[in-house]
Amino acid sequence: MEQYTWDDHHYEGSLFPTSTLIPVTVICMLIFIVGVTGNTMTILIIQHSKDMKTTTNLYLSSMAVSDLIIFLCLPFDLYRLWKYVPWLFGEAVCRFYHYIFEGCTSATILHITALSIERYLAISFPFKSKVVVTRRRVQYIILALWGFALVSAGLFLVDVELLL
Repeated sequence: MEQYTWDDHHYEGSLFPTSTLIPVTVICMLIFIVGVTGNTMTILIIQHSKDMKTTTNLYLSSMAVSDLIIFLCLPFDLYRLWKYVPWLFGEAVCRFYHYIFEGCTSATILHITALSIERYLAISFPFKSKVVVTRRRVQYIILALWGFALVSAGLFLVDVELLL
């Protein structure tokens, strides 16, 4: 099997025309503003109100942290759209960016899955779920979800295709 490198298929600048990049950038900036604002407000409201610290809201708060981090990675995605190569931020930032992005994406998926299971239990077994699904257990599940997501994304720290 043949090995390919970036030198074999080197792109200067962007892969897309400017007429496409400008509307995409404007939309991404709006998504960034709404996403960062909304997730920050979600986190603050849930953390500062004792009544809001339900098991469901614990999942939502943790997922909001994950989504907020993904939104904070959006400027790097926009940079890659405008200037595909070379990556000017260095190898460490490239690896860390991919690690964080993949870890948080996995964490979001795992949170949605856990939240779905919790809601299923609450609907199917309303009395039993109040005993089984406690805040302490949900906190442990959230820690386990984050741990699994970040460990599984660890491959991106070791082996990621660099845009240098």
